[in-house]
Amino acid sequence: MNQATIVDTDASSVEDSYCITADNGLSKEQKRVKRVMANRKSAKVSRERRKVLLRTLQGSVGDLTKKNVLLSKTNGTIRQGMIALQQRNSVLELMASSMQQGRQLQG
Repeated sequence: MNQATIVDTDASSVEDSYCITADNGLSKEQKRVKRVMANRKSAKVSRERRKVLLRTLQGSVGDLTKKNVLLSKTNGTIRQGMIALQQRNSVLELMASSMQQGRQLQG
């Protein structure tokens, strides 16, 4: 018997939807049907792979967004500390300068 038998068992899964029995002397139509089924299976695998990749990337975006928020807060805190230290340094430089002038006047 040189024919492909196609059986629609369940529309929910393309991979499981069609059962193809291969024979060596397939007609053009049978080869076309076999190719269509293989393409459907390949397309389903590609869609699933793309969904997994999308979920992975979405998870990465969420994680990176949280890290970015934390780093932005840390950066803001460090900048505020730096500004406070710069102001304190300016005050100390003025005090050192006035002390040095006072020594020069005494000296």
